Amino acid sequence: RLDLLNWKFLTCYIPYGLLMVDSFYYHYDNVNVRTSWKVFLDTDASYSRALSDAEFNGLNIVKAGYPKFDDYEMEKGAELPVKLQNDKRTIIYAPHWSLNFENNFATFDLYKDIVLNFAITHPEMNFVFKPHPELEYRIKARYKTGASEFSHEDYINYMKTWDALPNGICITQGGYISIFERSDCMITDCGSFIGEYLPSLNPCIYIFNPRKKHQWDAYTPLAKKILNTYYIANDVCELEQYFQDVVVNDNDIKKESRINLKQAQFGNIGHAGQYICDYLERELVD
Repeated sequence: RLDLLNWKFLTCYIPYGLLMVDSFYYHYDNVNVRTSWKVFLDTDASYSRALSDAEFNGLNIVKAGYPKFDDYEMEKGAELPVKLQNDKRTIIYAPHWSLNFENNFATFDLYKDIVLNFAITHPEMNFVFKPHPELEYRIKARYKTGASEFSHEDYINYMKTWDALPNGICITQGGYISIFERSDCMITDCGSFIGEYLPSLNPCIYIFNPRKKHQWDAYTPLAKKILNTYYIANDVCELEQYFQDVVVNDNDIKKESRINLKQAQFGNIGHAGQYICDYLERELVD
């Protein structure tokens, strides 16, 4: 809202997440972008899109990298939760929140028990349940409207079940890049995580919502390139197949493609925050 802007100060905008869902006006033509003095974008793809299509031809756009990626370098020595401080391989399950919309990305209601069973039947691995924080509230809303029989209490018990496993842990708050960096695979249907997990160079099993029509078309060209380096599960059989092949059998045939894509698209990893600080200092001093 323009009436909430303070016109006495220069405003800078850094998107809070990677731009993986292809919504041009949401990402490149919102009030923040149009009214900010400087907008710091994350990837070559985002920068090129803004230069060609955004208002003012990207006059206020700066390609800086993604500051959250700095943690891939800064948190290499960060201490992990006690349950993860062992030599076991670590698998992350990160479901999206958008359950209120049938034609959306979330698949938690379809696959929650299957992934939990992976953890129960594979005690030789660590499993991290890392839901989007909004998921809890969407479950409440669905139950309240009668759209689901899975209640908030059921969800709390589900999280407790993860924590009760000798090889399981539930993490709902705080930073997660250190866990990404030291994990071995992620199972997810989240948007930003498509890109945020890539610098780990670990394999990802990405779950498409079978209820969503034309889901592939929902992503940016860069997200599609990243997804091509992952293993896309369209149903239960494919999820179980990829888990067995990629995780259990450690058969990751796409790693080289992730390495090449990281080098081609993601710059300033470990230095984006400092780059932005240095840029602002030069602009304001000069």
